[in-house]
This record gives sequence, C-alpha cells and structure tokens, in this order.
Amino acid sequence: MFKDFNFSDWAVLGFIALFGIFGVLHIAFGLRNVVDALSTATAAAWIQAIGAIAAIGIAIWVANRSERMTERSAAIASKRFIEMAEAAVGGLYIVTGISSEEADVQRVRFLGELKEVQLIGQGIHLGHLPTELCSIVVEARTTVGRCVSLGHDISNYPQRFPDPMQGLRSHPRDGHTISHSLLKASWESMKELLEKSKAL
Repeated sequence: MFKDFNFSDWAVLGFIALFGIFGVLHIAFGLRNVVDALSTATAAAWIQAIGAIAAIGIAIWVANRSERMTERSAAIASKRFIEMAEAAVGGLYIVTGISSEEADVQRVRFLGELKEVQLIGQGIHLGHLPTELCSIVVEARTTVGRCVSLGHDISNYPQRFPDPMQGLRSHPRDGHTISHSLLKASWESMKELLEKSKAL
C-alpha cells in the first residue's frame, strides 16, 4: 500500500500524524499545559532537533525514492528492449527464408529495426538493473549484435559469392542457409530471454 504513495500522499499523512499527536497531548495534558510546555527554551531546542532529524529523514527518503524510480524505469526499458529485439529477430528470420523481391524489402526493413533496437539496448544503464535482469540484457545485446551481422551477411551473399558456374565450389545459397539457421537459433534464444524477463 505505502509503496504506491507519492510525495503529496506522505505530506498529507505527516500533517494528519502531527495533528493527531497534538490532539493526544491536548487530551492528556490540556491545551494550556501543552502550549506552556512548547513555549519554553528547552521545548524549542527539542522541536528544532526533531525538525532537523525529520529533514534528514525526508532527504534520505527522497533520494531512495528517486533511486527506486530510476531502477524501475531501467527495468521497464530493459523488458521493452528484449520484447522489441525478439520481434525484430523473428521478423528477420522469417523473411530470410522467403525468396522474393517483397521479402528482400522486408529484410531491409527488419534489419533497420534491429539496428534501432540495438541502439536502444546499448542505451540501457546496467548499473540500475538487478543482477538477473542485467545478465539477460547483456545476453540480449550480444544476440542482437550477432543478428545484425547475420542480416548484413545475408544481404551481401549475392555480391560476395561469384557464379558457381565459373568453377568455384561455394554457392551463395550455402552461406544464406547457414546464416538463416543461425538466425533461427538466435530467435529461439531471444524467446527464452523474453520469457525470463517477463518472469522477473
């Protein structure tokens, strides 16, 4: 319940507590005695000391809350990055298995998306993540980087491999098939990472 409170909620709760304490003192000792006790030099010193302690407590609470919000934002960004990466890797894998001009256009689109996702992943500050999620993000970054390289390789195979009729043993389709298989393995890996991130 209290973890969802914002600063104004805590301020209202503090005022209620303050008036509640004052009300209890009034009932126990009477209003005049409470006012007389608060007007002495000793009471003023105590009030000042309590105020200083409260100020330190509020400063620590605000700092901790800010850190918790930063960690929460980083965790949300990490899970979104993994979700986007899984979709882009899957899309790239699917279109590389199709031989058509439309598939070539889609492959370029998914490769572009994957590069954008790669930049998003690199922008996540790992120091703000819990250990388990941090390791998942690192693995996802590596997988995305590998898939970007595979996507470039697949795009370049026709230019990099001459016609096999010229006497060369390798064929453009061989490299394409290997890269397609590696993309499939990478997609399976991204699916597992996505499931792990959702469980956290």
